[in-house]
Amino acid sequence: MYATLLHQWRERGAAVPGSVDPEWHRLVSWQAMEAEVRRTLRSLRLQRSLPE
Repeated sequence: MYATLLHQWRERGAAVPGSVDPEWHRLVSWQAMEAEVRRTLRSLRLQRSLPE
């Protein structure tokens, strides 16, 4: 029964206990962090006040 469940989970792309989770590795990668920082900085659009 457990083998059948594992097979079904893998077919759906779900995380399987004891196996490497590619989605997790993608989310915690340097590229994902860099993309998030860029999105955040773009959304902030930091502008300084000009003296009058």
